[in-house]
Amino acid sequence: MYTYYVGLDMGGTKLKAAVLDEGYQIIKTFYCTPQNEKTTREMCSEEWKKLITPYLAELEQEYHALPSAFGISTPGIPKKDHTAIGHMPERLTDIQGLDWSELLKYPGKIYTVNDAKAAFIGEIQADELKHIKNICMLTLGTGVGGAAKVDGILLEGNIGRAGHLGNMSVDMEGRQALTGIPGGLDNLVGNCQISERTHGLYDDPLGLEMDYVKGDPAAVEYWLKMVKALAVGIASLINILDPEIMIIGGGIANAGKNLFGPLKRYLDLYEWRPYGIPTKIIPAANGDFSGAIGAAIFAHAWQLHIDSGSNGQLVI
Repeated sequence: MYTYYVGLDMGGTKLKAAVLDEGYQIIKTFYCTPQNEKTTREMCSEEWKKLITPYLAELEQEYHALPSAFGISTPGIPKKDHTAIGHMPERLTDIQGLDWSELLKYPGKIYTVNDAKAAFIGEIQADELKHIKNICMLTLGTGVGGAAKVDGILLEGNIGRAGHLGNMSVDMEGRQALTGIPGGLDNLVGNCQISERTHGLYDDPLGLEMDYVKGDPAAVEYWLKMVKALAVGIASLINILDPEIMIIGGGIANAGKNLFGPLKRYLDLYEWRPYGIPTKIIPAANGDFSGAIGAAIFAHAWQLHIDSGSNGQLVI
């Protein structure tokens, strides 16, 4: 019987999967492709079940066993025991309170973890990062998510809300975000507001980036305003959390020098650098599958945490 761990990432548009061995080495990654044209966000729980179940059956047949640990990465705030998402208003509402173990008829526990935290966990497994005690990540996608490890501990907070870094305000006169905060980083950088921010000129960041590269004046203005907001947010987080490294992930991070070039110039203006030491800013390495990888790792680590009877902080 082969021991393996599975993680699923319930992104807004696609469902991603990762299979890991006992040493957290990636065996395979793949997309769970729906038969219809619906996005993950447009599906209900029964449709998720129909989508996921055949892939689990294939894995069981291939490895002659069910996964020893099973995690699911989704937006929202998990319950304290991570058996379900406890709070997820307005988006992916079927996820709130959903018992995945029961839905998928899995005999063990399926554990849920916030999607940005899962991506962070997946990224910090790299040899050069796993021993860094103070490290932070922003995920730039439909919205802006985040997670942080401070003094070696993954931040969770009182109710699991810690790490929702995209909900920090960078403009007190701005429009209220879903959480109620005015001028949230999520609104000024996330894809969900790009049409509003560009007065209907752009629906996605790729088109905006392409016109920015061409030197279109409007695109240059909108792109640099977005990057400036990101830089202000990052500089604020650096002051609060004092990370050694800041990871930038998500779709916009694929812009490479078009993002990181102007971002560096803004951070040269805004970052407080005692002793002249800048925080290292790096792109995420695992692309689309960071969340799925992190969900598998979290599920195994959390199960060990429970089995040990520990009352302390989870260390990953």
